[in-house]
Amino acid sequence: MGSEICEIAAVKWQNGREVATFQSLLKPRAPMSDFVIGIHGITNEMVATAPLAKDVLPEFLAFLKGGVLLAHHAQFDLGFLAGQIEDAGLPLPTEPTICTSLLAQAIETETVNHKLQTLVQHYGIDPGQAHRALDDARACLHVALRLFEKMSPGQELTLEQMAEPMYRANRKSGRALPGSGPMHFSRFSMRELARNPDFSQLIEAARMKKPIKMTYRGGSRPGQVREILPLGIIRQLDGDSLVASEIVDGCIADQSKRYWLKDIVSVG
Repeated sequence: MGSEICEIAAVKWQNGREVATFQSLLKPRAPMSDFVIGIHGITNEMVATAPLAKDVLPEFLAFLKGGVLLAHHAQFDLGFLAGQIEDAGLPLPTEPTICTSLLAQAIETETVNHKLQTLVQHYGIDPGQAHRALDDARACLHVALRLFEKMSPGQELTLEQMAEPMYRANRKSGRALPGSGPMHFSRFSMRELARNPDFSQLIEAARMKKPIKMTYRGGSRPGQVREILPLGIIRQLDGDSLVASEIVDGCIADQSKRYWLKDIVSVG
C-alpha cells in the first residue's frame, strides 16, 4: 500500500495454448513521477483518460475466476492488488497463486540472477516490451512452463507440487519462507491488518499523507518516540513492514526507512 497500479493485464492458458488476454491502463489518483515513468514508459498523458482501478477490477477479477494464478515476485503483485481490490469494496479472490521468481530461485541454477528478463533471455523467450503488463504476463507464463518442465520432464504437476519449491527458495541465505502450498490474496489483506488499531492508524496516515508518532523497539533509538511520515505498508510472507520517512526538527528525511510491524510498540 502507498502506490498505485497504472496498468493491469493477464494471459489465460488452457489445454496447452493461449485462449484469452486482459489488458487495461488505469488512471492513478496522483500524477506519476519521471522516475516511475522511466521504468515502464507509461506517461501521464497515456493514462489521462484511462478508467479508475475500481471500475476495471470487477472485470479483471472475473477474468481470473477459477484459474491458478502465476506472477513473478507474486508477493509484490498480490500486496498491491489486495489493497486496491479492498479499496474498491470488492472481496479478495480465492484463486491460488504460484510465484515464478521463488520457483526459479529454488530450481534454476544456470542464471546469474532470477529476474524475469534474465530468465526470458536464458530460455530464449520473446520478451515483448519489458515492464508493460501484458508482455510481462506472457513472459511470466512461458518462464513458468519452462520451470515446470524442468521440475517434472514430460509429466503433469499437481498444484501442491508446483508450489512446494517456493518455500525452499531462500534456504541458502538461512531465510526460508514460512508456510507451504500456493499463495493466497487473504495473506496480503490490508483490511485484516487494520483490525489492529495501531496498524489501522498507520494505514490511514499513509493514505492521508499525515505525520504520526511511533515507538519502535529496534533501530538506533530503541524504545524512543519518533515522528514519521508513513508512505506505505508492505505485506510479505516473512514479515510485514512499514515504509516511512523520519521527521526531525520539522524536516522530512530524504531517505525512507523500513520498520518491521512486529517491532512497533505503539502509535499515536
